[in-house]
Parts: sequence; C-alpha cells; structure tokens
Amino acid sequence: MPDRQASSFKLGTQSDDDLSDDEFESLTAQRSFYIDAVCGEEDSPIEDERSLQEWAEREARNLGLIGK
Repeated sequence: MPDRQASSFKLGTQSDDDLSDDEFESLTAQRSFYIDAVCGEEDSPIEDERSLQEWAEREARNLGLIGK
C-alpha cells in the first residue's frame, strides 16, 4: 500500500526542468511580444511603455499564457 501512495504522488508533480522550461517559454513569448510591438508592426498604435505593457498583457491573455 505505501508504494501505491508514493506513485500516486509522483503523477501530479513537475520536475524543476519542467518548471524552468515553462518560465523560459513565458519569457520568450514576452520578449517576442516586445520585439513585435517595437520593431515588427508598421501600423502599431503603441507609443509609450505603458501602452506596450497593456498590449503585451492583452496578447498573453489571448494566447492563454497568463490567466484572465
């Protein structure tokens, strides 16, 4: 019986590598949003840092990267 409990516990855990990968993907997405906002869109309505932050958060929510 103790073996069953231990294996059940292991199913729901993430390794440090998994968490690190998730953090890296989030950082990469944020960086991509920033680059697109500053350099990639010719008709970008973004004129200041605050507008850029609002846009990046909106895009991240739309992609499901952060909670709504």
